[in-house]
Amino acid sequence: MQLQTSSTPLLTAAALAELIALGRNRISQIYLHWTAGRYGQLYDDYHFNIDADGSVYQTCTQLTQLKSHTWHRNTGTIGIALCCAHGALPHNGKDAEFGQYPPTPKQIDAVGKLVAQLAQGLAIPIDRWNVLSHCEAALIDGYGPYSGDAEKHAGTYGICAIHPATG
Repeated sequence: MQLQTSSTPLLTAAALAELIALGRNRISQIYLHWTAGRYGQLYDDYHFNIDADGSVYQTCTQLTQLKSHTWHRNTGTIGIALCCAHGALPHNGKDAEFGQYPPTPKQIDAVGKLVAQLAQGLAIPIDRWNVLSHCEAALIDGYGPYSGDAEKHAGTYGICAIHPATG
């Protein structure tokens, strides 16, 4: 479900601290995404949406709220999406052509800072098993744009091309 930025709250330091306090010992992984939308389009499938200017929108009431961001990996996880990549084309899960709505430097900076704060507050190790892109999860689980299963590949491209662990 697409949300309006005017009705979705910007994440504040106080709100993040409260979300982290309520989520301790209940969250084990963080998944990174792109929305495949345009800048300014927020989606309710994620706990946080990050717009082109680096603004972080809180699209959950609790970190334990079940969101449908990563196939079969939503319980006990957080989904963070960059609002970008409309019309992007992935290539073998390693890079992508982002078209007219590529991730911006401000989005990349904001997602890095948000992941660092969440990982520290929730005691989640920042490694390839606990902080993954949706694309990385799809490749591990055997689905995605190169699995040959057309039913499971839509929306699973993730952000491999900008996730440092992918290389």
